[in-house]
Amino acid sequence: MARVEPVLNAYSTDTMLVGPLGSAMALKICNNLIAWCEIMLGIEAAGIAEAASVPLEKLLTAMTRNGVLSPPMKSFIDFRSNPGDRQRRDMMAVQAYIGEKDLTLASELAGEVTAPSPIAAFVRDRVRRSILDICNS
Repeated sequence: MARVEPVLNAYSTDTMLVGPLGSAMALKICNNLIAWCEIMLGIEAAGIAEAASVPLEKLLTAMTRNGVLSPPMKSFIDFRSNPGDRQRRDMMAVQAYIGEKDLTLASELAGEVTAPSPIAAFVRDRVRRSILDICNS
């Protein structure tokens, strides 16, 4: 770590030694799994709230006050409500494909280390149906 630390610190604000070779990638994959699950939970909660006649702004206020509304989640909830122009939809489609990639990696890692993650595959399929359907509308 000491040898590469100056290089990493040149472009990173926070660095840490995670463990043996490959463990930092596993950490990143696990973190991305959490992020995509939370994004999809937010999108689905927004749909349920709206169907139950709860104004979206009230849900977002409650989520903010409870500390569960992350910036990425808010961005995707906003996109769900207002997909915008073709350029914005194309940019969000790229993000959705990244999500599918991240969740595929999480499923593969879980299988490799024999710690199954059925939620990774489930959420990956929801990304395609929820976000990409909006992008293509």
